[in-house]
Amino acid sequence: MKPEFLNRLEAYVKKSLKNDKSGHDYTHTKRVLKNMFMIVENSLEADKDVLIISCWLHDIAYKDGVIKDHHLVGAREAEEFLKKIGYPEEKIKKVKIIIEDHVRKTTKPLRSDSELCIESKILLDADHLDALGKIGIKRASKFNREAKRPEIISKEDKFNDSLYGSLKQITLWAENTFTLEGARIAKLRVKPMRSYLKKLEKKFQARLTS
Repeated sequence: MKPEFLNRLEAYVKKSLKNDKSGHDYTHTKRVLKNMFMIVENSLEADKDVLIISCWLHDIAYKDGVIKDHHLVGAREAEEFLKKIGYPEEKIKKVKIIIEDHVRKTTKPLRSDSELCIESKILLDADHLDALGKIGIKRASKFNREAKRPEIISKEDKFNDSLYGSLKQITLWAENTFTLEGARIAKLRVKPMRSYLKKLEKKFQARLTS
């Protein structure tokens, strides 16, 4: 891809997501892109150009705040943007599919795992890796504060009940990767999260006995 095209794409994402407070901002997008490059090195069959564009635009729907089905809304908005700048129609179709596929943990997927293309699998792993590790704790903590949720209510907390409940669920993502490199990185990044969960459990236990 030409540098001018990439510069225009990056500028669009940076401007669109400048007010995001959910953890899906420009810096998150840059990290997902970095994760993707680490994974794609071991995948010769992947269309790297399509993957780069999909990474940049996968969370573009957050420009309008936190919305339901951001992956579906974002796919449509990505399609509109790419048509405006004259990107090839066949490539746009693939970008749209990849963005639609990138949310699978909390919603019913449009396609089964066996139907996913390699690019969808790579973006899924790249995106989920940014929810793991120290950066994942930081992102979840920030979003938790914005949503005014407690750190922990009980050890039975579910996703979005509390910071503890969300992190507990996110750690399971490390066990559901699609690529070998994604699995390797996830295994390393999940360790500090499990340690942090234990700290929250100790805090909860201390509160019960005080």
